[in-house]
Amino acid sequence: MSASIPDPKTLLVNDLWLPLVKDGGDQLLPRLRKHKKMKLFTLTNMNYQEIRVFEENKLTKREDVIAWNHSQHQALRLETELGRSKILCEGRFDDAVNDESQLLLAHSPYHILNLDFSSQEPINISTGRIEREINAGNVFVNLLNNHQTNGFVLLYTTLLDQVDLNSNALTFPLSMLHTFSNPACNVDDKVEFIRCAVLSMLHNNNYTVNHSSELLVDTRNNTIKAFSIGFVSPRSN
Repeated sequence: MSASIPDPKTLLVNDLWLPLVKDGGDQLLPRLRKHKKMKLFTLTNMNYQEIRVFEENKLTKREDVIAWNHSQHQALRLETELGRSKILCEGRFDDAVNDESQLLLAHSPYHILNLDFSSQEPINISTGRIEREINAGNVFVNLLNNHQTNGFVLLYTTLLDQVDLNSNALTFPLSMLHTFSNPACNVDDKVEFIRCAVLSMLHNNNYTVNHSSELLVDTRNNTIKAFSIGFVSPRSN
């Protein structure tokens, strides 16, 4: 990677994910002071620095990590390197998750949902990719809602390319007001599309938002940007 462009994941972890998870831990688990012991579900690859950083900051423990990786080869390496963590390898998350994904529920409840689709290499640059990711996230959140999960920190990360986004490809209604064009063509409209879709996902499944943050960073490909958005989302009363 060019020295002039920092590793996008390092920026995301340090500038967005860690501060938001710390805040979420204080809000969701206020009685746990020395170690939050938050259960982490993460889409990750061999660059699993989010696991190390959360562990170093006493937000989670290695045995409380559920890591999803779509590559059989990487999953085997992760099993060795992450030790006590549970590694799931069931293909690409957006292809594998469905309304009957008992594998996900078997390890719930989760306190952190790190849906980092940029980790699913190689990235499938095609029409509908981001919409499929968001639809998969909605299925996951709906499963947790149906099982009365009290709340979580939701982190959604994707790669913005030259492909337009279309709300007609979403499998759930947008419940938030928006001004983006449909299809969403430029970066600003795509960011608003994602923000509106993820907020609607939470709202439709009885979760509120106490704190949110987002970050758009460059990658070494000048036609692609990494975008991440996060929410501290307790369950509605």
